[in-house]
Amino acid sequence: MLSGLRSVKLLIQHDMEMVRILSSTKIGPAMPMANFENVIVPERESIIMQSAKASPPWYRVNDLTICGKRVTRLIVTLMPVCGVFVLLTSITSSGIFFGSDVTCADGCKLRMHPWFTRQCACSVMEINCFERGITGRATEMRSVFQSLDARVLNSLIVSHCPELVFTEDIRRFNRLMTLELYNATVVEWPANASLTFSHLPHLSTLYIVRSRLQGLPEGLTNDFSKNIVDVEFAATDLGSPLPDDLSEKWSSVVMLYLEHCRLQEFPQALTRMQLTDMSLVGNNISVLPDGLSESSMFVMLDRNPLDRIPDSFRSLDQLNYLTVQYTNISTLPQWLQAEDASINFRARGTPYCRNLPTDSPAAAFAWCAADDYSNGIFPLAARDRDRAIRAV
Repeated sequence: MLSGLRSVKLLIQHDMEMVRILSSTKIGPAMPMANFENVIVPERESIIMQSAKASPPWYRVNDLTICGKRVTRLIVTLMPVCGVFVLLTSITSSGIFFGSDVTCADGCKLRMHPWFTRQCACSVMEINCFERGITGRATEMRSVFQSLDARVLNSLIVSHCPELVFTEDIRRFNRLMTLELYNATVVEWPANASLTFSHLPHLSTLYIVRSRLQGLPEGLTNDFSKNIVDVEFAATDLGSPLPDDLSEKWSSVVMLYLEHCRLQEFPQALTRMQLTDMSLVGNNISVLPDGLSESSMFVMLDRNPLDRIPDSFRSLDQLNYLTVQYTNISTLPQWLQAEDASINFRARGTPYCRNLPTDSPAAAFAWCAADDYSNGIFPLAARDRDRAIRAV
């Protein structure tokens, strides 16, 4: 009798659980009565486990659906706002309403358009003192330097400045790779404006063209950047001989050109520098030293009153290119005339070439019939055209 009552009690509890689960289950499309008999009644254990859960699966799916709708509404709301922001930022960076485009018109050769700037954003900039109506004094140069966006400036040209003073603002341009002076008289270039690696880590090339110095200033010798490898002077008055310790101050320089600089003698400092490329074209040097750097690969000595090539040049194992065009060279050392000489030699316009038959092997070896950069490696004529003052 007791077991029968217990069985009835369990059946009643089972029916109550079924009613609760079915009432809490979300039903989709109505199920035909004919299929209702196919519903599988859960076992007691599964019913108990489902009843223990905090919320049924359909409720959790519904939560995700509501969350997704909210995110979608948020994205749809923010898209126009982002579009307006991008439009306003682009208009601002164009300089149309803030005047930076007018400022950059004075010498900018490659305009850039970075966001969030009201300075002149220019990658290649020429500061032409004549066209700006300035002479290059400290206050003038400081004002111009501060007007430039340092984030994008890669190449800087300073031209036609009769009283050029470099200020410490030159150190702002930490992206600068090339610095050029053209037709400038350097009055002052102090140590606090020197080309240091910590301030100008990308600067590698320095051109000084048709300019006048009062000797190498402190700005070019004090803490000279170790990244500068190429220094070229063309038609420039150095003002005084190069310092003897230049090899220590310019230890990173491997390409040095001193072309058309009216040098009267070979700079002894060059013999101690680890140069691979050296050009002294167009000077007044009559005697060469017995020794050059063992790293010398390209040596250009055209248009100097030289009359001999030192025998010591034979020991330059890396020497690949030697030019003495339009000099007074009449004979060559024996090592240079050897059949196994692998050097590229140029001697057009010399007494040596004039005394050779034009179709001889010796004339072919010395390139007597062709001019090969006898006016210098630096493109002086082309630079003169590019930097010429334009008539208004």
